[in-house]
Amino acid sequence: DEIKSQITDDINSIQDEKQDTIPENVIVEGDGTKANIPDPALKDDAIIRFQEVLVLFPEDYDIHVAYANLLEDIDLLLAIDAYETAISIDDSKELAFFNLGAVYNNLGSEYYLQGLNEDDDAVADSLYNEANNYFRSAYTYMEQAYHMDPFAIQTIRALIQLANSLGLDEQSEFYKTKEMDLRGF
Repeated sequence: DEIKSQITDDINSIQDEKQDTIPENVIVEGDGTKANIPDPALKDDAIIRFQEVLVLFPEDYDIHVAYANLLEDIDLLLAIDAYETAISIDDSKELAFFNLGAVYNNLGSEYYLQGLNEDDDAVADSLYNEANNYFRSAYTYMEQAYHMDPFAIQTIRALIQLANSLGLDEQSEFYKTKEMDLRGF
């Protein structure tokens, strides 16, 4: 804990020193859990720093989730691996399940769009099948996130969308009812 505290202090100190040097095009979204770092050199620096910290704290759920979040813009397969590692460390937290479901949903959407743009029917069917596999994985992870936090409206909405994509009409109606119950109408 002392080493972790020292690293946190070092990171905060470096952030304070470099606050004026952060490029204007680095965007921190929402609550600060997602940063858009368009400069490849800055991304490379962030990855190197995360890897250094992960060596020191290989069992830290939050570090793995943050690292996975950064990797989403770089390599989705590495992001999946980092989220799965976070889940293996602590499977009682909802965030990694939700984010992993979102990554699989995004992959499914990419493959589906590729299928729509494909002229060869056999290739298009293969892309649609791959999309469905990713959508099923997304649905599974989103359901796990829902069971951990049944009041998370973003999870419920994702489950409605995924159930519709997969043709799961009964599950879609179930989650639509849950959404209406939460919203009060």
